[in-house]
Amino acid sequence: MNKMEKKIDLRENVEEALANSQVFVPQFVGFTFQESTVFSESEHAYTYLVFKNCVFEKDFLLERREFSQGIVFIGCTFKQSVRLRELNFTDSYPFFRTTSPNIHFNKCTIADELQIGGKMVSNIEIMGTQINTLSIERLKTEKSVFILQCNISELFIQRSEIGLYLNINENKVDMFDIEGLICNLVNMSRNDIKYFYTSGLEVGKSDTGRYYIGANTVQHFYFSISPYYKGYYFLKNNTVKGKSEINCYKMFFRHSVSKRERENLYQAHYKEIFRPKFFFEDNVVETTLDISSPLPFERFSLKIAPSSKGAITIPQLSCERLTISGVHQGGTLIVDLLLSKNVIIKELLNYGNIKFSNYAPLEKSTFSILYSNLGKTHFSLCDFSRGTEMEIRHSNLSEIQFSSVTWFSEKLLNSHSDYTPFRENIERYPGFYKNDKKINYDHEVYKQLKNAAQKSEEKEMTVHFRSMENRLRYRILKETVSAFNRERMLLSLNRTNDFGANWTKPILLAIAATLISYILIIASFSFPAGRGFGNSLLTLIKNLANYIFVLPQLFNPTHILGAIFDPVQYSQIRFSFVIHFIDILQRFAIAYLLVQAVIAFRKQSN
Repeated sequence: MNKMEKKIDLRENVEEALANSQVFVPQFVGFTFQESTVFSESEHAYTYLVFKNCVFEKDFLLERREFSQGIVFIGCTFKQSVRLRELNFTDSYPFFRTTSPNIHFNKCTIADELQIGGKMVSNIEIMGTQINTLSIERLKTEKSVFILQCNISELFIQRSEIGLYLNINENKVDMFDIEGLICNLVNMSRNDIKYFYTSGLEVGKSDTGRYYIGANTVQHFYFSISPYYKGYYFLKNNTVKGKSEINCYKMFFRHSVSKRERENLYQAHYKEIFRPKFFFEDNVVETTLDISSPLPFERFSLKIAPSSKGAITIPQLSCERLTISGVHQGGTLIVDLLLSKNVIIKELLNYGNIKFSNYAPLEKSTFSILYSNLGKTHFSLCDFSRGTEMEIRHSNLSEIQFSSVTWFSEKLLNSHSDYTPFRENIERYPGFYKNDKKINYDHEVYKQLKNAAQKSEEKEMTVHFRSMENRLRYRILKETVSAFNRERMLLSLNRTNDFGANWTKPILLAIAATLISYILIIASFSFPAGRGFGNSLLTLIKNLANYIFVLPQLFNPTHILGAIFDPVQYSQIRFSFVIHFIDILQRFAIAYLLVQAVIAFRKQSN
């Protein structure tokens, strides 16, 4: 301390000492202040005040003052409370970074409460300080607030507006409560928090705002998403140990707010409602976490951390675009997709318990499964047939389970990229690109769904997916092999019952084959030589009616024409080799089609 400072008498209070001195930049080192230290409105204006290793036995109050640079506390001990309000700073403190603090606490101890509030033009930094209660209430500043590496029992930020940044990093906090914060850029990282509450309204004035909460360890987490916030919420790499909740409500205050103040808040900032943009990624949930919102999200991104073992429940999610990814090793994820429109499951590996339910969009939408292994993911009460474009690419669906699901048609399935390879690649690898067609990928999707239906013991869906698989397989073979290929011929024959999915089709084909055979048999003796076509046609019609008793017997694949047309009774009827050959073919067709009908019927009925 210089000679001029040593002349200052500190036995009264600091304000009186400063009034009796000509010091422009007072610095106090190692002093103990016995009485309450009060800086109220005064004619004195200071560049900055520096208190280093001082002890304040009573309250410290500084309000409605103007400084050109700042006020600094280093290594000070406050045995009671500190109150800073309505301070104005015209310049930055010269010994700090560009966003340098005008109010600076460094390695201090505050036994009671540190209160900061009112309208200020100042940067505030609290660093390495132990505080019982830190209360930032009704603060309005165009600059920033930094709370770094502190040990705080209770931290309150209530009904405050911070113009630039709010950085809360590397602190240990027992109870952290944010209510009614207005700030565009919020960063809370690497904190250890027992109870974390946000409520009321977290609002920004810009759609580029960021609310980032990352790499924190939280025992209990109760986070409120605001529909009045234009920016983005990022919750990443946090560890949530106890039962926690994330919700979105229009207006909710944990503390008392007058009706008039509530109306003023709404009129000033909350004239328009926005759909939240929320990213919950790589967070470790050890017990349970419920995420609920009565309002729709514009974007919702959920990336599951491999070490997350708890239960995440998202009931009645309404979302314009939902993205789910990550590695689900254990625990439970339950997502009710009610009113969710575009769902993207991308790079998701599921080794735990995932359930998706109630997906039934009311308008054209997309449901994408990309580069994922869904494991035993369970789908229930979903409707993929309402104009939903199903985009399934390079994913494993063989283990999924489902119940009460209406599946998509083939025309809604998009399993192939629009990527067009370079000509030199096609020439170098002709075999690969020959099979790189949409139909091949569609076939693989239905094959996996068939396997999944078999494992789920869904008999009806197993038949449906097997039919789709074989139908696409036949189309592939039709483009690649000759008509006499054994597999292609076998699949051609199985088209008669739609590959086991339609038992009525072979019956109708059997009836048609029998009618044709009956007409040819009757026609063989109804056109005698020497008669006109008109007379012969009348004879044919007459004989078809007279010999109608023959028709039911032709449905018997073991029938014999010689037994039906007795040579003694019908001596005038003689059958040629061609008619006998047609009859044999009809008998084979009837036998085969009846077997096909029985196979399809049994598959459908079991």
